[in-house]
Amino acid sequence: GSDSLPDSYELTTTYTPGGQLQQQHLTLPQLDREYGYDEGGRLVRISGPQQTREYRYSEAGRLTGVHTTAANLDITLPYATDPAGNRLPDPEFYPQSSSTVWPDNRITEDMQYRYRYDRYGRLTEKTDRIPEGVIRMHDERTHRYDYDNQHRLVRYVRTQYGETQAEGRYIYDPTGRRVGKRVWKREPVHWSETRTELSARPYETWYGWEGDRLTTVQTQQRRVQTVYAPG
Repeated sequence: GSDSLPDSYELTTTYTPGGQLQQQHLTLPQLDREYGYDEGGRLVRISGPQQTREYRYSEAGRLTGVHTTAANLDITLPYATDPAGNRLPDPEFYPQSSSTVWPDNRITEDMQYRYRYDRYGRLTEKTDRIPEGVIRMHDERTHRYDYDNQHRLVRYVRTQYGETQAEGRYIYDPTGRRVGKRVWKREPVHWSETRTELSARPYETWYGWEGDRLTTVQTQQRRVQTVYAPG
């Protein structure tokens, strides 16, 4: 597939015979990406000119770690799982955690966040996790999600310091395809050097479809068209 981007940029995407993403090439070479898979079809590597990520799995096929390397970076992020394959707080980072199994197979906490769900199992809240011993500055970010009666995300709100930092609302057509979103972001006001408020007008994005294929993404600043190869 090929996406036309503004300022004469073009993104070309290639796929493996099995339909997996293989390569993304942009006219800015520093943004190129190559994807590698093992014999089982699992993603094992994403590499680019500036960074490489390698994904490691257990014999059962569960993700056990991500190894990231760059010019000044070499780090491995491990993942621990319960017998059902759900992620647990890694004992190396959170030895005080007593979580060994998740009720209803729903993750309630990991290394980064604490999670809450509604009675349908939908994620409704995600909050930054503050490790034990760290001084709380009340700067945790909380993400909240609202859904319609078709279980589609219709509203997202991010709060921090007790104030809304961003809000998004999502629009769907009768077939369930997302056709638009409106996002309000906190921005500086012209009459103060320190105060910020949510933007009066939303940033809008509209989506065009051909069947189940996304063909158009349009904002106030740009329009991206996606062309698919036959087959």
